Amino acid sequence: MNWKHSFYELYAMTFGQAFTIDEAHRLLSEQREDRLFSIASSFAESKRAQAKVIDAKVTQRDYAAKAESKSNLRRSEAFILETEARFIIARPCLDMARAELAFIESLIQYIDDNNLRSHARPEVAYQYVQEMEIAFDLIWQLAYDGPHSALMRNIFAHPKGEEIVQVTQQWKEALPSRKAVSETLAKIYSLHPTQLAITVNVYEKLKTAIQSDALAAYQVSSQKSTVRLEETVLAQSSGSPAQSIGVESSD
Repeated sequence: MNWKHSFYELYAMTFGQAFTIDEAHRLLSEQREDRLFSIASSFAESKRAQAKVIDAKVTQRDYAAKAESKSNLRRSEAFILETEARFIIARPCLDMARAELAFIESLIQYIDDNNLRSHARPEVAYQYVQEMEIAFDLIWQLAYDGPHSALMRNIFAHPKGEEIVQVTQQWKEALPSRKAVSETLAKIYSLHPTQLAITVNVYEKLKTAIQSDALAAYQVSSQKSTVRLEETVLAQSSGSPAQSIGVESSD
């Protein structure tokens, strides 16, 4: 597939992994930055590839003027074909990155519109919740993996280390659910339930994203990509050169 993460995976990596909504917001913001960077980088890569194609066409022109070797000619032809192949799949990748970005931004907007963050300034909230997030992870590890030297050292280095050990005792007979761990830790930190990531249900947004125009654009470009790849492979297999970008043009 052309995606980096499916919509469900984006949800699972953020709301599904975080203890607090603030941490989910931070993780979403990281994913947003990654998709923005990828989209911006794709345009830079496109320009770089176009420049190299121009160089390859110069090599072909020089060969026609008997100023280049045949091996350099073949290398230039190969590069143009490789660039064409990359461009074929680049469009659906770009469209899917835009679809992922739209979904991520919809989740961030949901949090912001409903005032679910604990602090008006995200950068403050991100730092503030890290102690809680680490406590959540330590409780989870202790309950599911059991005590061991490295884990216990980290637990007792934590400000709530003693309480982490005490509350985990209740789960000796049965492993806790994520809800149980979240609610227990919320009591330790006196958090309101609305601050917990488990209280956010974005399944309707998942359904909306799957039916969105952004994803529809990806589906169209992906289908076109598959057809063009098949045509290129068949053309090469039959010995007929495939149409290559810029080969016929002299500009």
